[in-house]
Amino acid sequence: MSGPGRQITVTIPHDVGFDLKKIQKIQADLVARLGHTGCYSGFDILFKQEQEFMVNPGSLELHVSGR
Repeated sequence: MSGPGRQITVTIPHDVGFDLKKIQKIQADLVARLGHTGCYSGFDILFKQEQEFMVNPGSLELHVSGR
């Protein structure tokens, strides 16, 4: 059952992308930290991909930050 304190946000670095092996490693570490190595039912987990945009003040062009 999910409830207060059981909502988790995981921000994944942009360079991880959609690499399945890296995502699985992140999930394995997460469930171990939650104390439920077999599953993570009962937790409301949001996976977000980190991405920031910056605007060039001169040209007003939009760029992905750090790239």
